[in-house]
Amino acid sequence: MAHIHVVRGNVALGPYLHVPGVKLLKFLNNCAPLLLALAVLGWAGNTIAGRFSEGAISPLALVFLRWTIVVAVLLAFRARDMIASWPVMMAHWRWTLAMGTAGFTGFNVLFYLAAQNTTAVNLGLLQCVMPIYVMIGCAIFYKIKVTPIQMVGVVLSLLGVAFVLGRGDLSAILEISFNFGDGMMLLAAMFYAGYTVGLRQRPKVEDFTMLAYLALVAWFAAALLLLADLGLEGAQQWPGDLSDWLVIFYVALVPSLLSQILFMRGVQLVGSTRRVFIPTSCPSMWRSLACCCWVRPLKPTTSLPRSWRVLVFIWCRNPRTSDDVK
Repeated sequence: MAHIHVVRGNVALGPYLHVPGVKLLKFLNNCAPLLLALAVLGWAGNTIAGRFSEGAISPLALVFLRWTIVVAVLLAFRARDMIASWPVMMAHWRWTLAMGTAGFTGFNVLFYLAAQNTTAVNLGLLQCVMPIYVMIGCAIFYKIKVTPIQMVGVVLSLLGVAFVLGRGDLSAILEISFNFGDGMMLLAAMFYAGYTVGLRQRPKVEDFTMLAYLALVAWFAAALLLLADLGLEGAQQWPGDLSDWLVIFYVALVPSLLSQILFMRGVQLVGSTRRVFIPTSCPSMWRSLACCCWVRPLKPTTSLPRSWRVLVFIWCRNPRTSDDVK
């Protein structure tokens, strides 16, 4: 199989679009709002899975098994392309190590640690700080100016988060307290924001192949952390029943694999400063999933964040921008 480089207009799903009658794939492949919305939906499910794993699977064990499955799947389909892309990836080995370690393993470990030390509401909503982190990173490293309308979008998003956390009550908003898990979530958001900013420097390698390399680095980093923790703690809580394995397979195949591919393609279509609003749609999707999983009724204040998803569609309306991912 010949190695395929990513060029402008080339896509992650491109090799499959020559199949007659696959109009839906063609539409999905070039619809940034839908790609990003589906990616966020998968990540919102990761929040639910993180809560389900509490008390059942150790965070490091979950991360290690998660990336083990992802690496196995990608190696089965992309091994030849990975060999062909080896010279390109070696030329960017520092970038590959940083992105796989911080963006994948670092974020996942901190995320699941946070899931076991804070409420599910805070876990989902605190991800809305990512836009601020990304905008700061783009301004520092790429000198990208933030427009006034984008600043307004960030402020409105943060106000929406505070409104939901306080259930519309100003006194409740002022009484909101943060714990260790919230701090872990804020740090995890910083790690993934760094990954998002770093995507601008991605090598010209096909999306699945690049994800395979990053997943391999993430698996190796997770294995090192797991071995270190076993040496210190002496034990890990491994999955014990079918429900535990279902959680592991979900986080491996959906947030780690499918959502990442959709996100990479969406980032190709959307400029850096527009993509920063993507995480703000996660809380509303998380709450919708929570209602399905825990049969919790939606209150008027919980439906407010749905309006922030409109911002995503507005910012993604233009399929290409001057600061596309290279």
